[in-house]
Amino acid sequence: MNMYKCLDMTSEEIVDAFRKVTEVYEYVDNLIFDLDNICEGKGFKVPDKIPRILKFSYNVESEFIKGEWEKIHSIIKIYQPNTDKDADKTKDKHLYGVATLFDFCYFCNKPLLVIAKYTCDANPKPQTKDSYTTFWMYYWPIQRRIHNEFDFEDHTNYFISTRKKDKYIFEKTIFKEFDLFEFLCNNTNPEETIEKRIFNELNEIQKLDP
Repeated sequence: MNMYKCLDMTSEEIVDAFRKVTEVYEYVDNLIFDLDNICEGKGFKVPDKIPRILKFSYNVESEFIKGEWEKIHSIIKIYQPNTDKDADKTKDKHLYGVATLFDFCYFCNKPLLVIAKYTCDANPKPQTKDSYTTFWMYYWPIQRRIHNEFDFEDHTNYFISTRKKDKYIFEKTIFKEFDLFEFLCNNTNPEETIEKRIFNELNEIQKLDP
């Protein structure tokens, strides 16, 4: 691969592109902070035994800068209802996810904001201690391209995924997709927007049963 292949962009366009990407990352960082500040007043909390943020990044190929430069792939925030104490130990409990997915090339041409309801296994099998802290356990159920691992049902304004393999800790997942950039561009009042566009959706998805 020619790492020095010329880009069809001017220097100004490259600088502007980096600036815009940085702005998006800053926005997502602020979004995560605001979500945690608002969640308890909306009936949700961050589970004690799950990291505050589950994320995955692509490292660039060069070993020289590997670990220094990387592209954020996706970020998932996990919540549980205030009424649930130990969702990772209790039958028929649910976890809820707010995901920003930048890997938009797989099935649509835009980054997504995904609201998800994960249904814990009613008859759980022994899991490794880090099952609930693993990014992929939350990521694959909301990826509509993984047909060898899940069955996907397309409903009017949401999707349901059902696992095909026991290695996944969630039997079923209900999720809704939104245009992330549309969400960004209409965010004139961040707290109000998060309350209406995220936690209202979390409350709505709570009422849905697979």
